Amino acid sequence: MLTVNVQNFQSIAAVKLLIKGFTVVTGQNNSGKSALIRAIRGALQNTRGTSFIRHGSKTTTVKLEMDDGHTLEWSKGTAKGAKPTYHID
Repeated sequence: MLTVNVQNFQSIAAVKLLIKGFTVVTGQNNSGKSALIRAIRGALQNTRGTSFIRHGSKTTTVKLEMDDGHTLEWSKGTAKGAKPTYHID
């Protein structure tokens, strides 16, 4: 099981999603389905740039919580010189 928390990433203001087994994400066009996948990938690959940070927000945060108690949290901001941060476990 995986819990995904995304804040201020592209069209996503805030979302919490529980992924357990086979999970299908559906919705209308421009509802944030692809943004959700890009947010997860961003946390795992440290996506370059800041253009994905939601308009009007200063930071984006993606937190992945596994059912074994391990967590990965990635934050990235728009401030000049800001560096991405990771918190693991």
